[in-house]
Amino acid sequence: ARVFVAIDLSRATLYRIRWNFGWALIYNLFSIPFAAGIFYPLWQTRVPPALAGLAMALSSISVVYKF
Repeated sequence: ARVFVAIDLSRATLYRIRWNFGWALIYNLFSIPFAAGIFYPLWQTRVPPALAGLAMALSSISVVYKF
């Protein structure tokens, strides 16, 4: 019975790792260029440091709380 519990736990863990990787990939594909200023010529706006810090914090919180 413990073997089946361990297998279920490992599957749930692997699912969570894949989900977090996918979320981080999508998040970073947009956030890093935006923070670097690549979109400045299009939108004429920059990311204030406080907003960048908030975005980093929300990213970490989303991983911890499994959003």
